[in-house]
Formats: sequence, C-alpha cells, structure tokens
Amino acid sequence: MGYCIRGLVLIAAVSARALGADAPSPLFDIRAYGAKPDGATLDSAAINQAIDAAHAAGGGTAYVPGGNWLAGSIHLQSNVTLYLEQGATIVATSDPAAYDEAEPNEWDKFQDYGHSHFHNSLIWGENLENVAILGPGRIWGKGLVRSQRAPQNGQKQVGNKPIALKQCHNVVLRDFSILSGGWVGILATGVDNFTLSNLKIDTNRDGMDVISCKNLRISDCTVNSPYDDGICLKSDYSLGYPRVEENVTITNSQVSGYDVGTQLDGTFQKKQVYNNAGQNAGPTGRL
Repeated sequence: MGYCIRGLVLIAAVSARALGADAPSPLFDIRAYGAKPDGATLDSAAINQAIDAAHAAGGGTAYVPGGNWLAGSIHLQSNVTLYLEQGATIVATSDPAAYDEAEPNEWDKFQDYGHSHFHNSLIWGENLENVAILGPGRIWGKGLVRSQRAPQNGQKQVGNKPIALKQCHNVVLRDFSILSGGWVGILATGVDNFTLSNLKIDTNRDGMDVISCKNLRISDCTVNSPYDDGICLKSDYSLGYPRVEENVTITNSQVSGYDVGTQLDGTFQKKQVYNNAGQNAGPTGRL
C-alpha cells in the first residue's frame, strides 16, 4: 500500500505549482516501496510501484529523493508526475534483463531500429495523457547502448533510450538533465500538446527527436550532442501511417558539439578529434 509523504507538503506544493495545479498533488516516495539510493540495488520495481500507486489514487507524484537510483524499465502512467529531487539521479543499468522487450513493429523497415521501438527504454509511456517528468534531478544513461542494429541471434539488448513516448497527450518535461542518453535522449512520436522546458541534455548521440508531434513547445533547452543531432524535428512511419509534424515553437534554446559531459560540468571542452562519418568537429551543434 502506498502512502503520501508526511512533512513534505512544501515539495508537494512546488510540484503542484509546476504542473499548474491549484492544490498539492499526493506524493508517493519510492523509498516506501523498497528503493535504496546506493546505486547498486535495482530500484525500477519500487519506482513502478510508486507510479502505480499514484495512478490508482486518481493522480499524484512519484517522488525520487536525492541519491543514485539504479533502474531498468520504468513505466509512466496517466495523471502521474515523476519528480526528480535535487541531487537525485536515475542510473540506467547495463543488465538486459532489467529492460522490457522491444515491442513488435511491422513498420520498422521504414526507419532505423531505435526509432521503431519504445518499450526497450529506461522510462517509457504509450497512449497516456496528463504526464510529466519534473525536477532538478538527473537521468544518467550509463548502461544504455547506442548501437544501430536490432539484437542478433535472439539476444536481448540493453535499453537504448532514457525517455521514449508514443501517442501521448498533454505531456510536460521540465528542469531535469540527461547525461549520456544512448540512442536518443528523448524520443517522442505522435505526442500532442507537448512541452519541453529548461532541459539540459549532454549526450553521445541524438539529444531529442520529436517526431510527428502536434502543438509542440521547446523552450530554454540546452543540448550538447557532438556525435549526432541536437534537436531533430521530423516525421516517420513508425506509427504505421503518415502523420505530419505541426504547430512547433522553439525559443531560447541552443545546441553544441563539445565533448560529452563537458556541457553539464561547465568545462565546455573540445579535445576529441572526430572523423567525417556523421561526426562533427564542433563545438557548433546541429538542429
């Protein structure tokens, strides 16, 4: 049974204000479900239980306090906020067994593997509404892969995206950072009424790919992606039908191509030498 955290009314109020709510949202602390901030205990089951409890309560906030929380696949739910407190880091495990299988997609021949599958991600949601990931914490894709092929010979692949969203409505991603985001830091396909604000992404491939979305607002974001695209807007056929990208606004955001990690740590270094096979020599990033 979940419970609302006592003594954290202020955080509840802050979280509620961030979502534009009039009253505090019930908080469900992942520690109440067995999560341990030691960076070694696999905490995804506890995080999912907190999210499920918030959803069952009619809406609420799964609260991730400060500490390192090792995780595999985390399942977002409608009417639930995942709040990453200051000093909180969700760390992607390298254990393939901790991730959901990539769902079948008969249309995956029309775009690459990473853009055709969503469930094999650290945090994912499909066919949801009123969802948010908020807070000043961090998502570290430490164990995620950035390979360009599907798993071979029946082997299960480690997760390859920190955040994947498919056909969702009313979504807010705000204030957190992503370090080393595998294939794509944020993959969002067919997501409408979508706000990305004050995100800091410092990654080893694409920063954010927002595909076939409508009513999209990107503001005050900083994306460092020396190996690939920073902010990528496009349409593909992963939904099984053509869907245009429309009503898009990008403001006060920047992309760069410094060495991975040096945007977040503030050193902005460019020591590595890249070849011409899709890798830029920066520090200018790519939209």
